[in-house]
Amino acid sequence: MSVYRDPANRRGRRLLVISAIVALLVGALIGFLVARATEDQPTLAEQVEQVQADLGPAISALELVPGHYRQGVHDGEVVEPAQYEGARSQTAAAADIVAEAEPDLVIIAPVQLEAAQGELERLQSLIEEKASLADVATASNAARQALAEAAGDESAQLSE
Repeated sequence: MSVYRDPANRRGRRLLVISAIVALLVGALIGFLVARATEDQPTLAEQVEQVQADLGPAISALELVPGHYRQGVHDGEVVEPAQYEGARSQTAAAADIVAEAEPDLVIIAPVQLEAAQGELERLQSLIEEKASLADVATASNAARQALAEAAGDESAQLSE
């Protein structure tokens, strides 16, 4: 007795298995693309929190400026170059941080950003001019307050 196998039946099974594998792969690809497309985007509140966190180091850097300046400059003369450079570098670091956060701040607080940048420029000018400590301390506090407001923290009451 001979056993006859239909070659068409074998091809049919093979085609069915290949089709199932292709369907699974296509389904997995579609699922991956849908998951990527519906990925959670940060809320505005989360973005504001991130900007506040990003600006925190700038506000802290500006807090150090009057102390460095007090030790570095007397009567319009640099008496401790390292301390004077410390005041300059802290102000420059704050300005760099604001520049990095600018794309977000332009969207969420354009007016406050402009005010903060103006206060930073004023502080930098006063330091370069070797102005009085009182003027530098006032400008440093104003820059810190402007940054806090730009970050959306209008309740921040910064002391001079």
